[in-house]
Amino acid sequence: MSVKNLFSSPFRERLNAYNSKLTWADGSTSDCIAFLNVYKVWSHLRQQQYFRSAGQSEVAWARRFYVQARALRELDELAKDLRKRLTTLGIDPPNGKSPWNKHELSLLYKVIIAGAFYPQYFVQVSEDEGRERDAVRTLGGNDPRNTVYLKNFPDDQPGEVYAGAIKKAVLKHISEEPRVTFDTTSKKVYLTFSDGSDAKPGKQNSGDPTIPGQVVLPVYKAVKARQLRIDVRIPLLPREKAETLAAAHALDKMALDFERLVPRLPEVDDTHFPLKITQMTSINKFYVQYADESTARELHAIQSALNQSLLAHTAPVNAGDILAAPYTESGSTQICRVRVMALLPREMVEVLYIDYGSEGRVHSCNLRGVPPAARVAPPLAMRCRLAGLAPSPLLDSHGHYTPAATQRFVLLASRGRLLAKVYSVVHGVVNIELLAEGGRLNVNNELIRQGFAVSCDESYDSKLNHDIRETAVDMNMVQKRAHNREQLEMAYYQLNEIEPPSTKECDSDVCLKGPYSPLETTVHNLMFASRDLPVTIEWNSVNSVLLDTDPQERYERLLVAGDVGSNEQRSRLTLRHTTLMPNIPGLPAIIALLFCPVAELRRNALGTRYVCALCGLGSTESGQPYLPEHDLLIDIDADLDINHIRHLMDYMMFCYDGQEQPTAEDTFKPQVPQLIRKDLLALLTKRRRHREPEYVSRTWEWRSVAESELLEISVPDMMQCAVLYPLLAPQELLPVTRDHLLQLKKDTEELKLLVSRTPSASSVELTCKLCNTKAMSLHSMRIHLYSNSHRDKEEDFQGLQSEYKYSVKFVFLVIIDESCPNITS
Repeated sequence: MSVKNLFSSPFRERLNAYNSKLTWADGSTSDCIAFLNVYKVWSHLRQQQYFRSAGQSEVAWARRFYVQARALRELDELAKDLRKRLTTLGIDPPNGKSPWNKHELSLLYKVIIAGAFYPQYFVQVSEDEGRERDAVRTLGGNDPRNTVYLKNFPDDQPGEVYAGAIKKAVLKHISEEPRVTFDTTSKKVYLTFSDGSDAKPGKQNSGDPTIPGQVVLPVYKAVKARQLRIDVRIPLLPREKAETLAAAHALDKMALDFERLVPRLPEVDDTHFPLKITQMTSINKFYVQYADESTARELHAIQSALNQSLLAHTAPVNAGDILAAPYTESGSTQICRVRVMALLPREMVEVLYIDYGSEGRVHSCNLRGVPPAARVAPPLAMRCRLAGLAPSPLLDSHGHYTPAATQRFVLLASRGRLLAKVYSVVHGVVNIELLAEGGRLNVNNELIRQGFAVSCDESYDSKLNHDIRETAVDMNMVQKRAHNREQLEMAYYQLNEIEPPSTKECDSDVCLKGPYSPLETTVHNLMFASRDLPVTIEWNSVNSVLLDTDPQERYERLLVAGDVGSNEQRSRLTLRHTTLMPNIPGLPAIIALLFCPVAELRRNALGTRYVCALCGLGSTESGQPYLPEHDLLIDIDADLDINHIRHLMDYMMFCYDGQEQPTAEDTFKPQVPQLIRKDLLALLTKRRRHREPEYVSRTWEWRSVAESELLEISVPDMMQCAVLYPLLAPQELLPVTRDHLLQLKKDTEELKLLVSRTPSASSVELTCKLCNTKAMSLHSMRIHLYSNSHRDKEEDFQGLQSEYKYSVKFVFLVIIDESCPNITS
């Protein structure tokens, strides 16, 4: 970090430089790891004498990848000097095998960075349950994970006329092509990008940047373009001509028959359906057909009509056309129905085989028209994903499912007859619980149990659709038809757009403002001295576009800064060399308690759990802090066993009497890295329930907990070596009383009953005492009851279930006995 910045950002290529830096970061969301990756690649190329080959220039290579060759050479000299100094101290790179697996190295690097830059910790907080709902409303019902919006569109112009022009302008700036829609009331322009799951297998290794989380990369690039003040300017037609084109386009849209263009999706009152998987891409994207006789008959009729003599398609090919094309598998070729997805160079066409879900590319000369007999049935393959699952961040730092997870899914799905339990249908994607072995094996739960996935909340749209399905039994036929029709319209996304108007026909232009994302977020400082100051991240950092990557979850995420600067007025902080830690529950508290010199834990008012910790250099006997500016206050939502790792770190640096530096002759020290890995991964993989922060008095005061309330640590060997990292003094945690749990259970059951019986149009506001929520509308409360954070807390009642049933039965028998004395038990 002491050398000149390794990366270059030419003025007219700053967006390309940002994309290049994201690529160097390799999904780590860390400037420091991007530095490391550049240095490792450059060093490898020098060792291979790549730059001495004919036509290969080090300067040209550096310019191509937006790095600075001179800074790399300075860094190399610094690295050589550092190695010499470590060797002088007797610290050499280990010759044996590292205890860390390859996929764990990114996490290891980040933990080391966090320890090196303590206490420059900042937190991205996402506690508001309604933030995703508000984001969806801001985007007119579109998914905030793949949608941004532009403002300042003229009020007197029909938007759909300029969809092609806006798409072309966005493609020019960020090299991504969105679907363009308009809000007629607010005059917002919505840009919806591909959700990333349409990428072909292997494309994620093509060198494109990756960012963990559910927000797609084009959203980051679009927001960055706004930060760099790259204008989206489009020419405008005379109003009369634009309205004429809009009217003709509206007639074309009215002629669309959605029922023949969209798969036959589960209706609003369908709960289960039999299926067979026809195309497997990933756990988040696979295609299925109904496993019933009617679908089999339709498929047979389609294939019989297609595999006859068909006429070549001679008309112009457009995106969205339904045609026929050859499909080859295992040496055999048959003709299948396809939808044209995109037109490619050299007369190639990207297609989707709508009855199976496969994707491919064919030459336009191989396209055929579809006979009338094969046009009647809708597409037979519908896209599905497993509901309530997310990739484990400990298995893949890029946020993808591992090949082992996909293989396990395929293996589980091959076990007997498959049944789908419908959770929701959103934008044509069916979110399901997959049941194998005829319904006896829940594949979703099995993937979580075996550690290939983690449980996560569904999106707001998914919960909303799930809530509609839960209340479908109370709907009449008109309401059901309306919901089914809306489901079809939302599934059809391939709208034909008007060609961009010629500049010769236009008489003015407009500069649109944006793009904006409702998921844009900030961080706040944990240090006492600057806890109230606003914080910005340096413009060329990989984290300069900071988004809420998991808007459906409630979490705290740690950001570590290598350097913190302020303006002249000391009213704003600027963070440089930042690293965004993985979104793992409890990780901010784990990191802070691992590396802080001293910490004091704080309990809630009932003394049943830890709620926060004060970290810093400690204080005098009177409670006067040694360095109050750097004191941290971190929220804790679980009982964290940190002391053993602190003991192991201290043990590696501990000097016994007569020693000037730690010795490597100890037979136990070679085992320490493996033990640290084991303890740290056990902390990170432990399932943690979300707990709301609670207020504690005197949180910033040292020694506010009486020594009589601190428990003694009865491990002498650990206490002997606790010098650099003193062990944290625990406190006694009281169990939650049975009466308190019974009262919460009663309140929760009354809340559910009230929600189920209250009319949907009611304006009543409700609170959940179990989760200590603010007052919220009936609709918001229904969504809250589906959340993982609420359901996790309900697990506390499981131990009461049998006892509760027994007490009810006992009371019932007593009543019978008292009212009917002649009845004997």
